[in-house]
Order: sequence, then structure tokens, then C-alpha cells
Amino acid sequence: MTRAAVEVTRARLEVRDPSGGVQSLSLALDEQVVGSDPGADLIVTDPAVSRRHFSVRLMDDGVRVRDLGSSNGLFVDRVRVVDGYCPVGAILAFGRCRGEVVGKEDAEDVDARRLERLDLPLKAARALVVASFERRYVRAKVASTGGNLTQAAALMGISRQYLYRLIEQHGLQVRDDDSSTTQRSKRPTTVQ
Repeated sequence: MTRAAVEVTRARLEVRDPSGGVQSLSLALDEQVVGSDPGADLIVTDPAVSRRHFSVRLMDDGVRVRDLGSSNGLFVDRVRVVDGYCPVGAILAFGRCRGEVVGKEDAEDVDARRLERLDLPLKAARALVVASFERRYVRAKVASTGGNLTQAAALMGISRQYLYRLIEQHGLQVRDDDSSTTQRSKRPTTVQ
């Protein structure tokens, strides 16, 4: 299994409860608990949420979520998760609440939103938007599979070779987990 990581430097969890109220939790390297317990880091008043429903923490290779034995489970993008990683933009469902992992914006994402103010021909503007989307999409899919590039390629409906080309094309950094060096390679093991 090829293990890859997507760099996430800052993220937060935004949770909407059944009444429509929104709460936000800045994620950290320490494990934080979401639940109905008054001692939880993010307290949710939904009766369908367990006292200590799940934990969330920012890791070097993504955002880790772990079900803490809840009654109703934790779902990430409609898939039940006991212990796993989720990408920025993932939708978490627990009880009757919905949450979203929100991350720091990439510079190219900001540039893509400013396109309407730039004097660019349509073809050039489209290329910038597509490149920005592809970069975020590749990062998200790799993170959602826990770094398994074969599985990420299958989810994306492309070959592994094409995934490697996308990684190279978008200048994603490659780090070999067996060494501490960073390099660019046709056969990446860690994507940042």
C-alpha cells in the first residue's frame, strides 16, 4: 500500500445543530472531543449525540477523526468511520448534526475567486480555475483514502499513472516516508 499525506496546516470544524445554530472548533494537534458532555471541547445539545461522540485532531498528514463508541456512529461524506482521516471540505454527520472541516485557503484558490476582476481571456481564466480545482481534488481524494494512492485513483476513476502525472503537473511535493528528504518523483509516496 502506498501511503501519502496531504499537508493541512490549519483547520477548524464547523458544526450546525438541528436548530440551525453553528459552532466552530479550531483544530489542534491535541485530540479534542465533540459530544453532549459538558466537559467536551465542542458541546452539542442534540439528544442523538453521545456524551463523548467522537474526537478530532489535526495531524501532519490530515485531519483525524475517531468514533469514541457513540450510539449513532460518525459518518464522513456518508461513509461510517470508526477511525480515519478526512480531507478539508469533508462533511461529518453525527446524530442530527452536520459538520464541515474547513481549512486554510491555498493561494491559487484565492486567485481563482479573483478572476472576475482580472482582464483574462476565457481560455486562460478557465485553465486557472481547473488547475486550482484539480489540485484541491487530488489532495482531498488522497487524504480521504488515508494516503492509499491506488485507492485514491480508483475513487477518482483514473489510473494510478494518471494520478502520478497530476501530482507532478500541480507541483505537489513528494516526501519518501523512509527518509526525511523531500524530492520530486514520478512515483510519489507522500503528497504535500
